[in-house]
Formats: sequence, C-alpha cells, structure tokens
Amino acid sequence: MRVGNRVRITAELVQVSTDQHLWADTYESPDWRCGWRCRIEFSSAIVDEIRINLSKEDKERLAQKPSVSPEAYEDYLKGRYYWNKRSGRGIRKGDWVF
Repeated sequence: MRVGNRVRITAELVQVSTDQHLWADTYESPDWRCGWRCRIEFSSAIVDEIRINLSKEDKERLAQKPSVSPEAYEDYLKGRYYWNKRSGRGIRKGDWVF
C-alpha cells in the first residue's frame, strides 16, 4: 500500500487447509520510489522471519535489480487498474496512462 510518499507491505502466513493464521508483520519505507530495493529488503526480512532456507539460485534471483523506473511501474499499475474495470471509460483511461 502506498500512503503519500511511504510504502507499506503487510505479509501474512496462513495455513490454507485449516485457515489458521501463523504469522504476520508489516514493513515500511519512507520513500515509495525505493522499488526493487524495498522488495529485496522486505522479502529477505520475511524469509528470515519465517525461517525458509533458500537455495543459492533463489537468493541470486531475489538480489537481481530489474531496470524499471518506479514511475514507469506505477503508470503500468494504474493502466492495469483502469483497464481491468472493463468499461469503455476505464479502457480509454488505462490507455492514456500508458
């Protein structure tokens, strides 16, 4: 969730078969433009918290930094949001974002 310039991610671990809540935590950054750096930090913290042993390949994959600007990614998400409304107005507005 983005609130102003802050970004907040809440992660939950639920046992699906029993619907039992096992774990939850919230991670925040003061700058929403942190992009992939935040995702790497947050995902690493979650992995540490729930004690998953990652393979070397998984760790390398998590450390990769795609070359997408935060502003471009936000425009993409907005476009998808409007396009998914499946209305003429939403599709036109979604096309405008792109």
